[in-house]
Amino acid sequence: MHAAHAARGALARALTPPSPPARAQLEPQASSAFERSRAALQMFRPDAALLSTLSLDLHASVCDALRVPFAVAHRAPLLPTGSGTPPLGGLSPSRLLPSYNRAVWRLLNRLRWAVVYRSIVNAQRAQLGLAPIVRASGAVGTYVTHARPPRRTLLLYSPALGGAPPADWPAGCRPTGLPQLGPAQRPLPEAVQQFLSAAAAAGDRVVAVSLGADSARAGEAAAAAALAAGCVVALLLSRQPAPPAAAADALGAPVTLLRLPPPHPPLAALLPHLAALVTDGSAAAAHAAARAGLPCCVLWPATGGEGEFWGGRLVAAGACAIAAPAGPRLDASALEGAIRRCVRDEKLRARCARLAAAMAEEAPAEEAAVTALLEMAGKRAEGIEEPPAAASATP
Repeated sequence: MHAAHAARGALARALTPPSPPARAQLEPQASSAFERSRAALQMFRPDAALLSTLSLDLHASVCDALRVPFAVAHRAPLLPTGSGTPPLGGLSPSRLLPSYNRAVWRLLNRLRWAVVYRSIVNAQRAQLGLAPIVRASGAVGTYVTHARPPRRTLLLYSPALGGAPPADWPAGCRPTGLPQLGPAQRPLPEAVQQFLSAAAAAGDRVVAVSLGADSARAGEAAAAAALAAGCVVALLLSRQPAPPAAAADALGAPVTLLRLPPPHPPLAALLPHLAALVTDGSAAAAHAAARAGLPCCVLWPATGGEGEFWGGRLVAAGACAIAAPAGPRLDASALEGAIRRCVRDEKLRARCARLAAAMAEEAPAEEAAVTALLEMAGKRAEGIEEPPAAASATP
């Protein structure tokens, strides 16, 4: 009964349309993204493009209008399967009913299209001289699920972290790892380097807190918890030039809290200097921490999304001390204990090292992405172009 009640609650949340303020905010953002993508494609006239899952709805139509072939890249296991429900949908999968799991995939995708994107995308398609998309599954169904020939799809996440691919996925759909920027490409700012050098010389443990701007209160709580756990803190995402006096006074001296306003240093360059990371659980941050063998705590935003999914995967891999929403119910004492575990629990750190070793054996995602783009560019050079999508096909 409890499981059924939880499933009904999750489904109700999934079916809830965005509020008028949220819709009013989404429309100008979508319009701006559409205009930027059209301007970029018109300026550079690329031979091929790689679209992420989140940009597909807005950018596929532009590629279609300009006859630019494109592949799709997922940063999570977002291909429909009978073995589970969408990882970002909040609905628990059924172990006994694969048909239920597939129905949830179809339902959530259709709702996402009908409630959020249909009117926005079709208005943009009218500007491009394209027919509206009437398929119930929307842009995803038109350009990916029902595309013929099948659309090239890349799964840019680690199988060691994200899990093995389900048996019912199409042939060739295998995770490759997530592309990364090497530390040498963007060195740390001098002030940050000096801070880290001083901490290392003093034998201090450094914990970085890297949460989104909409989780500022959780960031302050995480910084205070890390300080209480006896760590030196580098608080990355901050819009204030000085540490909060209340936290410093309550904890007493000596404490060191480095607050860095945007732009923030590259995470890949910072990780080797850290004892732990408090992150919002984005795919990039989760993979960077796991690849570096660094224990972490995940505080995902109230909206959930990929932070909730990747936080769960890090916990399942034994590389995360806590994964919880960054809301008012966040338990400060539990967070402090989790950070202390990250820094001092040798078994946890050993599991992180094993995960990093497994990820080091994976195929480089950069090679997979470049190979896909070169293949599509080569076909275009030979005059083998993809036909425009049948936008008005029967749903």
